[in-house]
Amino acid sequence: MRMLTSWESLQPLVGRSSESADLDFKETLDPTKDRNRIEFAKDVAALANTLGGHVLIGVSTDTKRTLCTGFHGIDRTLAADIIETFEKQVKERCLPSPVFNVRSFDVRNSPDVHNPPKVVVVVAVESSARAPIGVHLRQDKAGPLVDKGWAFPFRVGSLTEYLHPDQFGVYESMTARRAAAILTSIPENERQHLTLRWVVHAERSGSGFGDGQHARLDFLEVEFRSIDLLGNAASFCKPSASESIDIPLDQIQTVWKTAKGWAASISGSLQESEGELQYWPPV
Repeated sequence: MRMLTSWESLQPLVGRSSESADLDFKETLDPTKDRNRIEFAKDVAALANTLGGHVLIGVSTDTKRTLCTGFHGIDRTLAADIIETFEKQVKERCLPSPVFNVRSFDVRNSPDVHNPPKVVVVVAVESSARAPIGVHLRQDKAGPLVDKGWAFPFRVGSLTEYLHPDQFGVYESMTARRAAAILTSIPENERQHLTLRWVVHAERSGSGFGDGQHARLDFLEVEFRSIDLLGNAASFCKPSASESIDIPLDQIQTVWKTAKGWAASISGSLQESEGELQYWPPV
């Protein structure tokens, strides 16, 4: 997950970052509206149900309202109300409880000498280890059925979608979520050097003592491309190649950093079929 922990850490977003699966931009928010209170909880749950990320309030965007063009900030009093509402609504509406924190940073570019400096509110949400997280739809003026309703949001690019009952299984796989979280935490400039490793079993020849199977370690140098959490897939490719190699997330045993780059251990193997590398599950 990005490290947005100071005013300085926000600046690389300007002119470069658009809303995405881990970034949600807001110009401002009104915490007094009942619908917005549900939205606060929904925004946090959606990020937690995907790979974590940030909601930023006080962001200036382009005409399409997606690309960050700067930070105008919001008044401190409004920011305090927003922070209080976020914390209260997530606590009351989200189950299981997501891990998140809310901070505010002073806007430092050309402050108005006649007004107090404004702030940017940053809500940092961790990827849930207990997904899927549901959001209670209770409303003060709603009917009894809505009052009992729950929604399970997740991020798809810059949009929020909702889980169907037959999609819960993927989101409950801790192995898949852990692999996805570590892979997406790899910095962009380090994703070109990753080694996939797997164990190959082969039959021994002969009839003496110890005959049977022996194992060796095989590997392939790849680039990490992307994650499809709902599709339970991580995409890799050979360096400078266009064809992707898709591996089930729940078959990635662990990911770690080595002295030469990143490595991932997988169950199953990679084998060439019809002229291209494909993932083969363990037998």
